[in-house]
Amino acid sequence: MTQADNADKKAGWLVVLGDKGGKCYKTQRHFFVKGGKWSAPFPVVVYVSTEEEANDVLSFEPAIRLMMRAEGLQEKVRLAMSLPGWDTVLGEYNDGMYPVVHGQRCGIYTQYNDAVESVNFTERPIWRKVAPFGRALAYMITKGESEKSTNKDWQDLLESLSQVRVSSPVQRAASQAPSPAPVPVPTPTPPPALSAPPTTPKKLQPGSVRWSAAEQDYVFSAPTSRSPAPTPATSQAVPAADIFEDATFNEYVFPPMHQAVNMGPGFVYQHVRTLRGIKSTHSAPVADRLATPSCGPAADIYLQALGYDVEAKLTVARELQAAVEMGDFVRKICSYGLPALEAKYIWYLYESDGPQTYWSYTHIM
Repeated sequence: MTQADNADKKAGWLVVLGDKGGKCYKTQRHFFVKGGKWSAPFPVVVYVSTEEEANDVLSFEPAIRLMMRAEGLQEKVRLAMSLPGWDTVLGEYNDGMYPVVHGQRCGIYTQYNDAVESVNFTERPIWRKVAPFGRALAYMITKGESEKSTNKDWQDLLESLSQVRVSSPVQRAASQAPSPAPVPVPTPTPPPALSAPPTTPKKLQPGSVRWSAAEQDYVFSAPTSRSPAPTPATSQAVPAADIFEDATFNEYVFPPMHQAVNMGPGFVYQHVRTLRGIKSTHSAPVADRLATPSCGPAADIYLQALGYDVEAKLTVARELQAAVEMGDFVRKICSYGLPALEAKYIWYLYESDGPQTYWSYTHIM
């Protein structure tokens, strides 16, 4: 039996977090990770005993994708110790896990003896007992710096992240009163048969979608330009019914590989926003399907429909979780640039229809 086979036999299950392309998966084959002070933050290997524990670690995959995307080591640590699952993954080992940054086999161990075996015969190994899971992960990606008592910056950050938070308004409401009735959604009124054009759902720029009295329908026409006048055959408007049958406009969420219809200049499909306002405007979908912590279905849909980017969604979710009342949330989130009125509405959605799952999914795009 080879040395690799022995390693596989001893490993039980391995979970690789943040491999090439952000992949996360479980395996029973040995996976080598270069450790040491100057190695890359990812991938991180977690050594567990059972497949059930491996599946538990894999539930943290959405957080890993966000961490790999984050800029700066400090933000990665902040996410590791705040995203859903940071203190519940491998919860039975919350009395201590054993991250090994520099040893024979680097990774996070749940068993003390396995960690000791990994650092045997290693000169100046880097490892220690850390809990919970998110903090052990922070130790790995900072190469042990996060737990050094002499590093005041890291200690201040860990202290702020480790503070016990007050239960969310949704949790308090659930324990004190029945769930509020869902907000009724008005049924759209069909346009009259032969009358003035109905009000459009959103104002578009001239020369895109307009009401045709002759056809009693919305039609699309290209924006005007300084080019020579088109012939009558090419100037005919295309009925909107033919255009908007495409999945881009007819489905809340269309397949990832779908080739979205681009209506060209003058037509706005969506804005992309930060908390300070519109960052860019697009005539075709540019949806980001990366999962973020859920703020509740209603608030998730709102943030998606208005085109808020991943960083904005993370900030809103974090401040909603930390706030104890509406004024507290509005005060904190406004410091990032979000208008106060919009912040109040997000809080209203959060209280009316709070998180039902840890992670949001794409409701609309």
